[in-house]
Amino acid sequence: MTLWFALLLGIVQGLTEFLPVSSSGHLFLLWKVFEQNQEGFLPYTVCVHLATLLAVLTFLSSEILAILKEKKISLVCAVIVATVPAGVVGLLLKDYMDSLPAYVVAFGFVTSGLLCLGCKEQGKAEYDKIGILKALFVGAFQAVAVLPGVSRSGSTLFASLKSRLSRKDAAIFSFLLSLPVIAGAGLLDAKDLLKTAQFETLPLIVSTVAAYFSALFGLKLLVRFLIKGRLVFFSFYLFGLALFTLLYCHL
Repeated sequence: MTLWFALLLGIVQGLTEFLPVSSSGHLFLLWKVFEQNQEGFLPYTVCVHLATLLAVLTFLSSEILAILKEKKISLVCAVIVATVPAGVVGLLLKDYMDSLPAYVVAFGFVTSGLLCLGCKEQGKAEYDKIGILKALFVGAFQAVAVLPGVSRSGSTLFASLKSRLSRKDAAIFSFLLSLPVIAGAGLLDAKDLLKTAQFETLPLIVSTVAAYFSALFGLKLLVRFLIKGRLVFFSFYLFGLALFTLLYCHL
């Protein structure tokens, strides 16, 4: 892998992991536009997943310490319950993800755009008091985001706001839900990595560092846009991206 593509891969993965625009959809386009075989980039995929995981741990460090210190068992249970649907769907569809046609990804982008348009509520509930039923509701939306093009961040934010969480608390709960999902995806990729351990050290470092810092930037940017109620701007971008996906991949 060239250094410039390693940098691009890290930035794209880091930014789109938490912005409501779908990292899987963007990576799909990245492979298509640059005509790359993603199987050869498995070591880099594992490392950028690790980088985004470290980024959200850094961003939520105070919240995570509070959860551990105060032993918020009910919140931990809520996160587990909300993770199960995505885990089940992800395992069932894992073998089909790499062969989905471009129009499915385009449909996912449109879905993400509509979800962003729906993120208008402003509740008052706190994320650590969400409850099991509402957590399951959020988890069901997260499961839909297994499909490329459907944003996990956008789906969980939409469902969290519909559950009457405040905008800030909806963001925190969404980020907490990303921890087991990103870790799980990384472990699945790491298992496949045992079959092929060929990689170049410098590009791997570049993509990992780029993913970490771009993910931190994406986290802060999302909170800022969400608090101000401006996720609609991402909708315009996603609708345009859906059109580009259809035109580029089918013409």
